[in-house]
Amino acid sequence: YRFEYFVSDIDHLKHPHRHDHFAIFFVTRGEGHHVIDFQDYELKPQRLFLIAPGQVHAWKSFEGVRGFVILFTKDFFSLTLQYQELRAYLFFNTSYQHTFLDPDKDEAAHLQQTFKSIEEEYTRHRSYSQNIIRSYINILLFELTRIYEQSIPVVKEKDSINQLLMDFEALVNKNFRTLHSVNDYAKLLHITANYLNTI
Repeated sequence: YRFEYFVSDIDHLKHPHRHDHFAIFFVTRGEGHHVIDFQDYELKPQRLFLIAPGQVHAWKSFEGVRGFVILFTKDFFSLTLQYQELRAYLFFNTSYQHTFLDPDKDEAAHLQQTFKSIEEEYTRHRSYSQNIIRSYINILLFELTRIYEQSIPVVKEKDSINQLLMDFEALVNKNFRTLHSVNDYAKLLHITANYLNTI
């Protein structure tokens, strides 16, 4: 969607809520505030917000906001692509606690072209359009990963503690209805319950 269309009927999203899909918001113009996991973030040009399923967020204020909104489910994304777990992308991994990107002017212009390509394909409604959109989203995620790793001082995924946190989060998302104790998850991770509590 264009951001301006998305915010035209947004009153019901001004209260804290969560979704079961992934969301990417790219602000190209305007200002306002977006609350994510109870932290207030400024809306400003060339800022991207990246929201994973289950994150709590709310739209606080808008003034002249323009840009793009992409909403997609894990099932849609994985339908035809061999893909890594979407939460393995550092910006969708909530353990890193950094939910926005501020690309430079050239990066933002390049990203805007990718968003426009997705928009154009979405409005065509022709054969292959969904596969092409999936491919564009995959390209977009790789572009965002490159920007993220260059601009955000993060510990790389290879770090054992962060890898354990990612594995733990994935297990909870998969098994929360049936497994409820720390011991259950520690066994699946092949570590002690005390160590899991510590990290």
